[in-house]
Amino acid sequence: MRAKSRVAPAYETVEVSTSDGFALSLFHSAPPLGTPAPRAARPVLLLPGANANHLGFGLDAATSLPAALNAAGLDAWLLDFRGSRSSRYLGEGRAPIDLDRKLVHDLPAALRVVTERTGSRRVDLVGHSLGGLLALLHCGRPETRDVGRLVVVATPTTFRHHLGPLTRLAAPPVRALAPMAARLPGLAIDRLARFPGPARHLVALHRHVRWRTTDRHARRAWLEGGIEDMAGGDLAQLMRWIGHGRLLAVDGEDYDLRLGAVTAPTLVITAAGDRFLPASSTRETLARIGSVEKEHRVIGVAHGAAYEYGHSDILLSPHAAKDVHPHIVDWLRRSLPGAAPDADAVDEAVTG
Repeated sequence: MRAKSRVAPAYETVEVSTSDGFALSLFHSAPPLGTPAPRAARPVLLLPGANANHLGFGLDAATSLPAALNAAGLDAWLLDFRGSRSSRYLGEGRAPIDLDRKLVHDLPAALRVVTERTGSRRVDLVGHSLGGLLALLHCGRPETRDVGRLVVVATPTTFRHHLGPLTRLAAPPVRALAPMAARLPGLAIDRLARFPGPARHLVALHRHVRWRTTDRHARRAWLEGGIEDMAGGDLAQLMRWIGHGRLLAVDGEDYDLRLGAVTAPTLVITAAGDRFLPASSTRETLARIGSVEKEHRVIGVAHGAAYEYGHSDILLSPHAAKDVHPHIVDWLRRSLPGAAPDADAVDEAVTG
C-alpha cells in the first residue's frame, strides 16, 4: 500500500474532572459551519478500548470516524480514560486505576460534560472493544437515562473463550495471579509500541491490523501515539474475568446481570478478520444484551467490504470510511425525524 499524505485530526480539548480526583481529556469535533444537522440529533461519545486512546478512531482528519459523524451533522466527542498519557491524577499516592473506576467515575463524568455543553439530555455511545463493554455495562444500570443509541465494535461480553482451548486449563492460575497483577504499576506496553524496529509492526499485524488496510507510516503513527500502557488494576480485573468466566466487579457485583438489562437500541459490529477476538465472542454479545432493537453486522470481504479488517484497523484504517462508518452513521441517525436508513450499508452486511 502506498503511503498518502495525512492531516491529523484537530480537536478541541475539554478537561473532565472525576469525583475521585482525575483530570481526563475529552476531545471535541464539531460539524463544520453550515453542515445541516438532523432534527433532534444527539451528540456522540466515542470510547476507546483497553490501553488505547482517541487516535484509534482514525489518524486522518478526512477519514476518521469523527469526520464521518460530523459530515452527517453529528457532534463527536472522544474520551481518553484514566491512565492515558493525557490524564492526570490530582490526588495523593498511587493513582487508582481499574475498570470499575472507569465505569463508575470516568464514563459518567464525560457524559455529564457532554450533556452540559450541548444541552442534549441523551448521548449516543460508540465503543471499541473494552470501551464497548463499558458502554454496555453503563447502559445496564437501572438508573441510566443519559444514553440514546449504542454501537459496539469488536466488543466481548465474555472472556471464557479468550485464550482458546487453553482457557479452561489457564483459568485457575490466572485467577490466582490476579491479586499480584494489581500491584503492578503497568506493563510498559506504550514504550514497547514505540520501540524502534520492525518487531512492533509484526506484533500489530499478527493481532490487531491486517497488512492491506494500513501502511507502515499509519501503523507507526498509531503505535507511537495511539497505544497506552495497561495499568495493573486493569490487568488484574481482566484476569479475574478470565479466571472466573464472569464479569465481576472488585466488590463482587456480577456485571453479567447488567447485560440483560440493556434496553438501548444496539448495533454489534464484528470484524471478519479479527485475530484477537473470536467471532463467537461478538455473536454472544448480541445474544446476551436485552435490547429489543438490536442488529449484528459483519464487516469483511464476504459481506461486501473491500477489505478484511482486524481488531483495531476496523476503526483505525482509512478504508473504514467506506466500509465501516456508514453502518455506524446509519444506526445513529435511524431514530431521528426524517432520517432514511442507508440501504447499501444494511444490505452489504450480515444482520441478525
